Amino acid sequence: MAETALRQDPSVLEVEEVAEALAVDLASGLPSSEAALRLAADGPNELRGTPPVPIWRKILAQFQDPLIYLLLVAVAISLVAWAVGSGGRWTRS
Repeated sequence: MAETALRQDPSVLEVEEVAEALAVDLASGLPSSEAALRLAADGPNELRGTPPVPIWRKILAQFQDPLIYLLLVAVAISLVAWAVGSGGRWTRS
């Protein structure tokens, strides 16, 4: 029964079944020697974090939206209209 319990998802099993499959006494827990052996074999009980996303990737991800291209085209048209209309000079209205 211990082998089948290890193959199933532990979250759907009874506590006693999981403890039996892992050879753990529910009343006293693991002895220190067994805990040290499992720590050496399996490593610490911690989740691995995902590395942070670099800022350049976040900036590049902004250009995946078609609206950004529309706005860039509008900026280019405005700059061309300004350069043609005023000869590229800053003028007061």
